[in-house]
Amino acid sequence: MGLQDNEFLGKSEAASILYHDIFDYPLNAKEIIKWGVGKKGLSLFKKTKEILNKDGLYFLKGKENLLYKRALKERISKRKIEIAKKNASILAKFPTIKGVFITGALAMNNA
Repeated sequence: MGLQDNEFLGKSEAASILYHDIFDYPLNAKEIIKWGVGKKGLSLFKKTKEILNKDGLYFLKGKENLLYKRALKERISKRKIEIAKKNASILAKFPTIKGVFITGALAMNNA
């Protein structure tokens, strides 16, 4: 299914898909809205290729392999988050530690 078949995709949404392609991360519809690139990211739209949709994920044409890659990274991230939770429960016993956070690729299940 190409871009023309995805009626809700405008310039901003397409730019968001292009931006996340840098990280080999196809987006679902909720993520396109949640992690929109905003007005500054619209300049990316000029470089947008055809956008495809498969199994609810949007990605650039020729990047179909990212669907498998995303599923693999989600499984790996899930294991890493479990390790982080165990370590956070240990760190929580120290009164000087106010918080433990997950950021970056792991926060997006893309580790």
